Amino acid sequence: MKKKITFFLLLTFIVVIAGNMVHAEDKKDLYQLSAYQSESKNPTVAVMGAWFFPSVGHAYAGDWIRGLPFLVINLAIPVSMAYGASGALLSYSFVGTKIWEFVDAYSTAEDSNQKLIAGMSNPNVRAPLTAKTSLAEDGFLEEGFVSGEVAAESKDVQDKITALEKKYDQQFDLLFKRLKLSKAEVAEKKD
Repeated sequence: MKKKITFFLLLTFIVVIAGNMVHAEDKKDLYQLSAYQSESKNPTVAVMGAWFFPSVGHAYAGDWIRGLPFLVINLAIPVSMAYGASGALLSYSFVGTKIWEFVDAYSTAEDSNQKLIAGMSNPNVRAPLTAKTSLAEDGFLEEGFVSGEVAAESKDVQDKITALEKKYDQQFDLLFKRLKLSKAEVAEKKD
C-alpha cells in the first residue's frame, strides 16, 4: 500500500511540475507578445506624423536623426521661396521630398519593428545581467556587467580570466613563501 501511495504522489508531483514548466513557457511567450505590442510602431502613424510636420514620423519610429534631413529640406524650400526663388523645379522638389519622407518614415517604422522582433528571438538579449565586480575592479570588464552566456563564449574574456588567475596564483605563492620565512624566523627566535 505504501508503494502505491508513494508512486501516486510521485506521479502527481511530476505532472504538477511539468504543467508549471509548460505554463512558464506560455507566460514568457505572452510577455514577449505583450512587449512587442506595446513597443512596436505603426507605420501608418509614422506616415501621418510626417504629413503633419517634417521628421515627426521618424521620431515616432525611434530614429529622429534619420528624419533631420527632411526637416532641413522642408524648412529650406519655403525660406528659399521667401527670398525670391520660384519655379516648377522648387515645387517638384518639395513634393518629391514629402513623398520620399512618407516612404522613409514607413520603412523606418518597419525597421524598428524588425529590430524588436530580432531582439526578442535572440537569447543573448534576454540573458540576465550579472555583476562581475572583481573583474571590473581589475579592469577586465569595461562596464562591470556582462551577460552570462556572452562572457562564457568570449575568448577574450576567457583569456583575461586566465591571466587574472595566474596573477592571483603568483601573489598567493609569494605570500606563502613569506609566511614560511616568518615561521622559520619565529622558530629561530624561540630557540
